Amino acid sequence: MTAPSHGAGPRRLGDRGSAAVELAAAMPAVVLLLGAVVSAGVWGAKQIAAQQAAGAAARAVVVDAAGQAEIAARDAVGPGVTVSVSQVGSRATVTVTVPCGGWLPDATAVVVVPDAP
Repeated sequence: MTAPSHGAGPRRLGDRGSAAVELAAAMPAVVLLLGAVVSAGVWGAKQIAAQQAAGAAARAVVVDAAGQAEIAARDAVGPGVTVSVSQVGSRATVTVTVPCGGWLPDATAVVVVPDAP
């Protein structure tokens, strides 16, 4: 008489712990993928903030307060924002750069105001 078998078939002793080894081998790829997704989310949020700050700075330029453009952008995003306003004739270009930190590229937004005062 044979001993009762647990599971679907006979087990080999060499297979013990193989699931743990496979998980340990796949874990770095999973962590890297999760980090990439989180980084993309952070950059996307900073890009939206840069666009909002550029809009606020452009509104300040339209109401004839070009000196207030940086203050308006800083109020929209917070410290660390870089604002550049260039005006050629009646056309103004507002460029806002928000640093993302780390290895991510800075988020930049440009708004062109065709009939600036």
